[in-house]
Amino acid sequence: DGSSSASKMHPFFIIGMPGETKEDIQNTLNFAFMLMKKYNVRPSMGIATPLIGTDLYNEAKSKGYLVKDPDADAKELMMGTDFPMIRTADFDPAYLKLQWKRFYRKLAYYQAMKPLYLAKRFKKDPKTFMSVSKKLAHFAFSAKAR
Repeated sequence: DGSSSASKMHPFFIIGMPGETKEDIQNTLNFAFMLMKKYNVRPSMGIATPLIGTDLYNEAKSKGYLVKDPDADAKELMMGTDFPMIRTADFDPAYLKLQWKRFYRKLAYYQAMKPLYLAKRFKKDPKTFMSVSKKLAHFAFSAKAR
């Protein structure tokens, strides 16, 4: 219902875990977006990062899912969404990064198009409204990752 307690929630989701399918990933993304629409929460989405010494790292390494075997200082491990490190039969790093980008584009577009936001920002300037709306739509629904 968009109550004030719900609007203070900030759920965090992770995609790209071993065993996930593309359908599982899409269901997670859809669920997170539904929470924003229905309960006015701002979800965050991360990509699984196999930190050395964790169960995730050990599983990914033992099953051959690591794109490369990083050392303890690898910058990739600190930048999970920039350098997805897991590849399975169901997904690869490029797919994960694309889905992550699409998710955030969709969130940005939805938030920008909310009626109250539009009323406050563009009420007196319909020309700007049309220009920004077209740019946001292109950004949010562009098939090509940037």
